[in-house]
Amino acid sequence: MLARAERMHRQFFHVGGAGVERIVWEPPVDVFEDEREIVVFVALPGVPAQRIEVTSEAGELVVRAERS
Repeated sequence: MLARAERMHRQFFHVGGAGVERIVWEPPVDVFEDEREIVVFVALPGVPAQRIEVTSEAGELVVRAERS
């Protein structure tokens, strides 16, 4: 159980990129595509919609959110 918990912790928490000294959480994400659209579901429990920012940077979809 402890090994599984450690694996999950490593999967969802990491120190941000170069120059970033804070802990960043990567939530579970599901992506679905059909002939008309791409739908992205991001699990952000407890985060109000007005605290979520979605942008496209260098060809990547970026989702930023903050929960107080």
